[in-house]
Amino acid sequence: MPSFSVIVPTKGRPSLARTLASVTHQLRPGDEIIVVCTNDNDWGNRARQLAQDKATGDYLVYVDDDDIFIDGALAAMRIWAESNPGRIGIFQRKSDACPPQPHAHHLGPGMVCPQNFLLPNRPGLVARWGEQSQDPTKAAEIYRRVGRVWSDVYMVIETAELQGTEVIFTDVVTGYARPIENPLTRLRYRLKLGLRLRGFLRRTPVAESG
Repeated sequence: MPSFSVIVPTKGRPSLARTLASVTHQLRPGDEIIVVCTNDNDWGNRARQLAQDKATGDYLVYVDDDDIFIDGALAAMRIWAESNPGRIGIFQRKSDACPPQPHAHHLGPGMVCPQNFLLPNRPGLVARWGEQSQDPTKAAEIYRRVGRVWSDVYMVIETAELQGTEVIFTDVVTGYARPIENPLTRLRYRLKLGLRLRGFLRRTPVAESG
């Protein structure tokens, strides 16, 4: 069975304990969970990269410190990896806090918005977090193709190019994005998220020139 390196970037938020609890009981021999805490204001890119550089599993799995994996998620991803060796897999996740991003939300030829994704860990052939945005030509090309500038989109597209492999998306639900039980808290989160997204787009030259 393929082994997983589960990467968790964090700023030490209280939700981290819930995230780790959703992962640890699903680990199997050979798996590892790598938690990196930073205070960088970069959406967790540096933390993910530091963890990725240490990862030894056959596949890289990412989860934010306010998301969770549902029961059976890693088992489902493992079965999928066995059936699709060397491929990049995109899995679905539920969300209370964000608008739904349906399976058919295409960002470009053959691409959909990454939800939970699984990358083959091939040293030297996995894109590096956050570096794409430092190359204006590459960033402009990615934005032209997919209309977005988020790091996870860069990661999936560039890693697929480096590895010369396909991206396969599936309807299998593996995660829960920012589970929020209180409706008022959920509303406040949506409003805050909207402000953050608009601010990010205003600060992004590629987005503004699109």
